[in-house]
Amino acid sequence: MDLNTAIEIVKQWMAPQLKEGIDCPCCGRFTKVYQRNLNSGMVRFLIDFYNRHGTNRVSIANYHVTDQQHAHHQEYEKLPKWGLMAHDNSNPRLWWLTELGCKFVNNQATVNKYIRLKHGILVGHSIEQVSVKQAIGTKFDYDELMAAGI
Repeated sequence: MDLNTAIEIVKQWMAPQLKEGIDCPCCGRFTKVYQRNLNSGMVRFLIDFYNRHGTNRVSIANYHVTDQQHAHHQEYEKLPKWGLMAHDNSNPRLWWLTELGCKFVNNQATVNKYIRLKHGILVGHSIEQVSVKQAIGTKFDYDELMAAGI
């Protein structure tokens, strides 16, 4: 049996156990597929970023220095997985809203309600779509956030 065949057998054996998580028999690394919803804190971050910077590239480190009270509630680093934000690989601190991100913030587009990640890598997503108003839920008022410019 060649190495690729052996790896495929292990992957097939592990697949049904990835929801609960399992230690990989090859490397010992705990492996689990995590489902992440687009939550209200992430949407609030998007709206705040849009209101402050539009589509300009901004150092995310500087952004959080001026917004410390909200930084610990946000999962902004997952937003590129939805295609809502992007960052420069040559300078990973520079972040900006994508065209989809701008449309989403302005309630002109929907995105997948949730994504699935394994070791931080996108491995799947929902078919169900969600609008900015649905994703923000009842924790924040969309119209108030957009009007206030935070």
